[in-house]
Amino acid sequence: MKGRRASILALGLVLMVCKTPAFAASRDEVMQMVSDEAVRNRRVPVSIALAVAKVESNFSAGAVSAAGARGVMQITPRTAMGEFGVAPESLMNPLHNVRVGIAYLERLFDRYGQDWELALSHYNGGNLRSADGRFVIHAFTRGYVDRVISWARSYRGMELIASPRGADPDDQIGVEGRASEGYIQ
Repeated sequence: MKGRRASILALGLVLMVCKTPAFAASRDEVMQMVSDEAVRNRRVPVSIALAVAKVESNFSAGAVSAAGARGVMQITPRTAMGEFGVAPESLMNPLHNVRVGIAYLERLFDRYGQDWELALSHYNGGNLRSADGRFVIHAFTRGYVDRVISWARSYRGMELIASPRGADPDDQIGVEGRASEGYIQ
């Protein structure tokens, strides 16, 4: 009985600690976080990062998809662990989630020849090849890519007002790399 009480108490503490970061951030705070982290990254344009967060979760830190994707940038545990060695439970922390999402966008941008449409298609649909072995925009992601591009256009100019005020360059979570200045016109 003593062990069961300790387990229940420990579980309650874990739930309190894990729940707080994901649900404590307002949409405005999350939007600022995405902007700050994109500025800090320097290679993923603020407009692209904001557009992905908007389409993926509408800036909701607590979002979880039916497929198990988590947080603001809707990162799957498999992607977090496989690409970056980041524990799945950290994906509900909005700052960690945004950093992983932006780093993943950067990685895909580089992987797919600095083509944002191709990178966005594979961000949403996974790394699949066409029958002839080429990487192409997946037909089933075309609507997603178009929505992100549309939102990116509406967020264009945010680069001019975003600042890295909330970004701490020494606060690393195991996400490495940078992306380029090119983005959708």
